[in-house]
Amino acid sequence: MKKILSLTIIIGFVFVDFLFFHDIAKPGEATSLPQFITGILSLPVMYFAFQTIFKARHE
Repeated sequence: MKKILSLTIIIGFVFVDFLFFHDIAKPGEATSLPQFITGILSLPVMYFAFQTIFKARHE
């Protein structure tokens, strides 16, 4: 169950980050503070989700 939850979190953050970086590429778009914070916070969340997946694989 943890593995499925971790994969869901990773896919969700990758999707949100893709939309965020897609908007940055548009001319005249400004990055808001919530968008920036979401992008930064997604990195440790994805790291811990990957750790959960790899720990489950080794057990």
